[in-house]
Amino acid sequence: MQLAWWAADLGRALFQLLTRGLAPLVIGAITVGIALPGSWTAYPLGVISILLGVSLSFLLRFGMNLIAFWTIDIRGFIGLYFVVVAPFSGIYVPVHLFPDWLKTIAYATPFPSLLQFPIDVLSGRVLGADALLVVAMQVALPGVSVGFVLRSFEESIVRAEIVYLGLFYVIDQRPHHFIHQRGLQMEALVFERTFQFL
Repeated sequence: MQLAWWAADLGRALFQLLTRGLAPLVIGAITVGIALPGSWTAYPLGVISILLGVSLSFLLRFGMNLIAFWTIDIRGFIGLYFVVVAPFSGIYVPVHLFPDWLKTIAYATPFPSLLQFPIDVLSGRVLGADALLVVAMQVALPGVSVGFVLRSFEESIVRAEIVYLGLFYVIDQRPHHFIHQRGLQMEALVFERTFQFL
């Protein structure tokens, strides 16, 4: 089920890239020119880096919305998420232009992998072994995040089921397919909330 949501998010990102990203790139290339990377390896590694960045973005948003199972209102958490993610991902200023102390903090988070790393790899700012290292870091982050998010998701489903079953005074009297069906409904709820703050 989560793979279907991930695929849907990749489709959304591809649509956004084509409709909102391609036109500014073409206009910029025509008006002021464009600097191409110094090696052909920047293109395949750049595509991989973009896919990993979009995947990590999905995982972070999915995990953020799991907080809804433990709190009454998650708007404050979502606001804090965007306040932290925006500068540390390189949206406002490239991360490599930060002061050393802030750069260290930014690189200790997964947020540069969302935007700064794909830009660095695709533009050719990092090439060769450095580009492979950046992509390897992006591979490691989603791997760790997937484990954490899925574990949190399983725990949240169990907690939601305990509360749900407790409200109706039903304890171990429902068949297992009922629990599985409720789990799928909870997954759908998390997915809807994930896309509420795109």
